[in-house]
Amino acid sequence: MANTFDEKSEYELEAQQAPVAEPIPQLANEPPVKPNGSAGSTETQTSIVGGGIFDPTRWKTRCDARLDPSAKIQPATFSKIEVKKPPKDHYVHAHPDPKFNWIFPLYSDSEAKRYEPHLIAPELSLPPEVQVNIVETRLVVTMTDTERIFLWWVPQTGSEWHESADNCILTAMMQWVKVIPTSSGYRLEYQRVKNPAPVFPDWSFAEYLSRAFKDRYIESLDHAVIKRLRGIR
Repeated sequence: MANTFDEKSEYELEAQQAPVAEPIPQLANEPPVKPNGSAGSTETQTSIVGGGIFDPTRWKTRCDARLDPSAKIQPATFSKIEVKKPPKDHYVHAHPDPKFNWIFPLYSDSEAKRYEPHLIAPELSLPPEVQVNIVETRLVVTMTDTERIFLWWVPQTGSEWHESADNCILTAMMQWVKVIPTSSGYRLEYQRVKNPAPVFPDWSFAEYLSRAFKDRYIESLDHAVIKRLRGIR
């Protein structure tokens, strides 16, 4: 027997007889549905173009003064110069001018984590209990092979160790050297290729000292370090 209706009309009949789905009720604690179908808050979404909720001024933080066109331009400051010994993994070159090689009275706290000595004013007369802690120290303006400037320090104790350091300085004033400490002094390693001498800033020795000891200069017996060495609290 032939079918009284075709396959398409059968599907249409089933669709007409199928129950209509009820909308799913929304729970009270659920966020409302946005027009685009996503859940979110009841706040009206603000475009980020031109500010809106992402306008940086809402955070009220100050702009870096260096980026403020209305701020006055401050002169550049140089980084602090360290007083240290040559790094073992770098070649160094001391300033070739002997005027940048001098001996100064320095004090260094034995409990300090790093060597940060105080420079003593030459006109300051120290009592014996303080003077015993002062070490006459050679300071030499020096540059590493990465153009980092520092003051190379060598205590003038008369020991073989420190005499070998003085001899290393004499060589380093003429060429690049790597200064390696040993059990009895220092030995030198030389570059395989002779590189040009470094170009030091056009500063006086006083300027180097100022950058190294600006915060560690003692010119009065009332200085906190001197008082501590004298037992005054």
